Amino acid sequence: MIKSDLLVWAVLLGIVIFFAVVKTLKKMRLKKILKRARSGEKKAISFMEQRGYRVVELQCRKKIITEINGTAHESTIIADMIVRKGLFKYIVEVKTQGQASPTLPNVRRQMMEYYLMYQPHGVIFLDMERGKMRMVKFRGAVQKQTIIKLCIICFFLGILTVIGYNNFIA
Repeated sequence: MIKSDLLVWAVLLGIVIFFAVVKTLKKMRLKKILKRARSGEKKAISFMEQRGYRVVELQCRKKIITEINGTAHESTIIADMIVRKGLFKYIVEVKTQGQASPTLPNVRRQMMEYYLMYQPHGVIFLDMERGKMRMVKFRGAVQKQTIIKLCIICFFLGILTVIGYNNFIA
């Protein structure tokens, strides 16, 4: 073997070792993030219970089918937590680090998905780093509950109109 062959083998071995170290560091970082997230979600449960919310479900999965040009594409939406307070149901989005603002586009879109798919009274954005809770509602989003309420109101207004008309004629 000549020196140039050894040099090529050394460079190749160095590249393999470099990528192995980078991969290991990424795994360690991801484990640390997941551990922190789990810890934040555990704290979130007690945080919500202290404020009078009852935890109904954790990591709730809901299938969604998106139809594109007649072809169905199935995916899953996972809400961190579903809670209730009185008669109202809320979806809780727990953030433990980094993207802790409900105004960021990706966070807002995620909460909008929850709002449309789970039909809650609102979405609670929970920033566990700062211990802040924010109620998020989407004014432009039409929910089934809103349509049902409007139908009930119109029904009763119709009954009152008929009764009023009958009394007016009599």
